[in-house]
Amino acid sequence: MDPSIGFRLLGPLEVRVRDVPVPITAQRESVIMAALLCHADTLVSTEQLVDAVWDGVLPANPANQIAICVLALRTKLAAAGAPKDLIATRAPGYFVRLDDAQLDTRLVDECVARAEEAEEAGRLEEALAHLRAALGQWRGPVLSGMRSRWLKSEIVRWEERRVALSEWCIQLELDLGHHHRVIGELSAMVADAGLRERPREQLMIALYRAGRSAQALSVYRVTRRMFLAELGIEPSKHLRGVHDAILASTLSMTPAARKS
Repeated sequence: MDPSIGFRLLGPLEVRVRDVPVPITAQRESVIMAALLCHADTLVSTEQLVDAVWDGVLPANPANQIAICVLALRTKLAAAGAPKDLIATRAPGYFVRLDDAQLDTRLVDECVARAEEAEEAGRLEEALAHLRAALGQWRGPVLSGMRSRWLKSEIVRWEERRVALSEWCIQLELDLGHHHRVIGELSAMVADAGLRERPREQLMIALYRAGRSAQALSVYRVTRRMFLAELGIEPSKHLRGVHDAILASTLSMTPAARKS
């Protein structure tokens, strides 16, 4: 990808041309830019952009207001040196012509594809490196500060993907025997995980393999209390099985061998 133009959604919206930030501070312009980038190279209708910008009462002639904002975006991008047709018009709306520009969400997709290929071939260290590169694209909450109900689904989708990639990454670390070095990272993940069981299970396994069985069992007790208090149910049968294996010292101390 050509690094002279870069777009970043995985954090505050950021647009750079020749490594110089393009100031897009007006809320309406930011929402439109984000909406177009979430669907780069795909037509986004004026009606969809209206929904993205206004959650409530519409102004008079909202389509005209969208056109004014798009013109302002084109002017700022062109002044920074971006192609004039970067934001193209095609009835009934607009689309970002990404071409060779960098977009962080696409970089994530590329890294994940490489990680899947490497893991399938048994190259776990390589797969782990690609996943770390993918996770490195996040700079904070997705589109932080963006107020748009229409964009909420995209924000949630990418936040959930970050969590899933983090759990996959940790699993590779555990499969490679790196339990000592992920305990701190897992502890932070558990603090933010809500009622997700997998990072709790991974932390229990990492602690057990590090010789810290008492702490591993403590993680389970805290998890069980939380589930009973908030959901009125016990943890899953699988997590209970991990707990019982730790209690009986029968959980494997080494990662299971993978089939090549």
